[in-house]
Amino acid sequence: MAFNAFTVAALFGVSIVTFCYRHFSLLQRRKVMDTDPEYQRTPAFPADKLPGSLPVCTIDDDVDAALVARTALVHLQHLDSNLLVHDALWRDLCAFTGTLRTFAGAQRIIASWKKLNRLYSPHDFRIIPGARVIRPGPKTQWVEARFQFTMEHNGVQMNCEGLMRLVPKDAFEWKIWTLVTMLKGVPDWGDVDNLDPIAETSKPERTISESPDGSKHYPCVIVGAGFSGLCLAGRLQALGVPYVVIDKIENVGDIWTSRYQSVKMHTSKEHGQFPFKTRIWGADKPYHLDSADLRTGYQKFVDLYGINLQLSTELKIAQYSKSTQTWALDITHQGISSTLSCEHVVFALGTVGTSPRFPSNLSGWDKYKGIIQHSGTFTHARSWTSLKGAVVGSANSGHDIANDMVSSGLASVTMVQRGRTPVLPVEFYSNIYDSIYNDKADIALSDQLSMWAPTSIARLMSMRAISKMAAQDPERYEALERVGFRVEANMDMYSSLYERFGGHYIDVGVSKKIISGEIKMKPAPPGAGLCGFYENGLVFEDGSKLETDVVVFATGFEGNMRHMAEKLVEKDVAEKLEDWWGVDCEGEIRGAWRPMGHPGIWFTGGNVAIARFFSRFLALQIKSQVVGTPFEVYRSSATADSKSRI
Repeated sequence: MAFNAFTVAALFGVSIVTFCYRHFSLLQRRKVMDTDPEYQRTPAFPADKLPGSLPVCTIDDDVDAALVARTALVHLQHLDSNLLVHDALWRDLCAFTGTLRTFAGAQRIIASWKKLNRLYSPHDFRIIPGARVIRPGPKTQWVEARFQFTMEHNGVQMNCEGLMRLVPKDAFEWKIWTLVTMLKGVPDWGDVDNLDPIAETSKPERTISESPDGSKHYPCVIVGAGFSGLCLAGRLQALGVPYVVIDKIENVGDIWTSRYQSVKMHTSKEHGQFPFKTRIWGADKPYHLDSADLRTGYQKFVDLYGINLQLSTELKIAQYSKSTQTWALDITHQGISSTLSCEHVVFALGTVGTSPRFPSNLSGWDKYKGIIQHSGTFTHARSWTSLKGAVVGSANSGHDIANDMVSSGLASVTMVQRGRTPVLPVEFYSNIYDSIYNDKADIALSDQLSMWAPTSIARLMSMRAISKMAAQDPERYEALERVGFRVEANMDMYSSLYERFGGHYIDVGVSKKIISGEIKMKPAPPGAGLCGFYENGLVFEDGSKLETDVVVFATGFEGNMRHMAEKLVEKDVAEKLEDWWGVDCEGEIRGAWRPMGHPGIWFTGGNVAIARFFSRFLALQIKSQVVGTPFEVYRSSATADSKSRI
């Protein structure tokens, strides 16, 4: 089965973030934010209610895709309704809007496009060679073309790229179905997508100043040395922005080696590469990286690029001064207290391993005589040989831990499944992603193609692709159902990622052990759900019991970074922090990579492809403010009658 880059984008590609902003300078934004007593967080929006639909059309084999694209591009600068389908979507990634937004509907797009064109005067539109016809289905087809253009604002030249997807109205007329525009970079700033490795005998020059109180001062401090924090650090270094990354861990990559020993990435090593051209994990590493591979890879990235780290360092409190518009970060480094100051503080706190979640409705914890653990503290099952084990949870970690129990020789292993679980066979993943993320591909371009699709369209394409693949192999799902595993074959991956922050399983082989009976199933649907413990095991609502000597809860972690960050800032700042994750009414991820209700504070994170790609836009926004030409953030309502907000 053939899949194109857009279909790939659809499967795991995650969209971007939004807010309803307007063009305000940095000082203007600060003034409004500081005096707004009615600041409200962006509400989550159901992914299945987002506007947008797939086209229903066919395209002749002899269509000249390049000609179609060139003709449309001629008219793009003076966009009008004749060039758009009525339910068109326009996603802008920091080019026109200064942030990350998606506009729905021809009327809304045209109104915003004309306002922003007057402000930025885009010019020099040109097609990038490679326009083509995309045919993911017999009646779902379009012409896809990338293009470049240039804009200038406040004396800053901005190089941009875009993507048009066009569908035919009749034999002689084509209309834009989806439009994407993206800030590629600013020539005088450096290349956010490229960073040269440092020489073995040298380290990059650090521009560090001291505050009047003697504290070290950086334009940006990143709190968290996981994947997302390191990606942002590399991008800031590429742009020449001084920074430091702090983390309480002792070694880079400890977040992986501190987890259970059998943990592995369920996606490919190429999908999980760090940014820039040098591959961190080469041909000598396996397709699925284990914790040791990840730890050594993180250290290799730090050493290769000279990332500025300060480990064994814990942030106690970040305090903001309105008069100086800077942060004072009280930290302890190896037990010694000191202060860092900065204009920008970025929380890259992650979620895995931080705040474990347990089911809140269970009784009888004190009655149980066995062992209780959470996946966040589980290391291995080797000391439990010959015991009866149970895992509560049926997503990736639950499968990993159950598999480790089997390998460790437990007398029995039972998975307690609380709800239907989306299952994606790794072969499906590989068939799609390996053509985009591989050792020959440019990581920046792969991310660009995979992340450009508006969320609603990516979701529909994802569901279409998964449904089609699942229909070709129904037995693997039926076999799971027969042994009691309640599977969701035609899954909504975007619901899993954005609304549940997980809860799915990429099948790397454990499903076979469930089907064979090596791992037994205990479904716990409504009416028969897990309700507590008795002396020798678990009790369910239907009166049934499961005898077990050890129970591991693979029930996830606190997924809202706001709850972690608000413990590290003062109350007035915490009140203006956005919720982290879930999508808003435009389909953009809440709280990530864009301004919040308080100046100089940001969130970054997500899965590897998301964190890697969107870190480029956060780095560009920070750079714009550091050099004194902040992006003007476009504030307009998502729909004509909705309320605008900062």
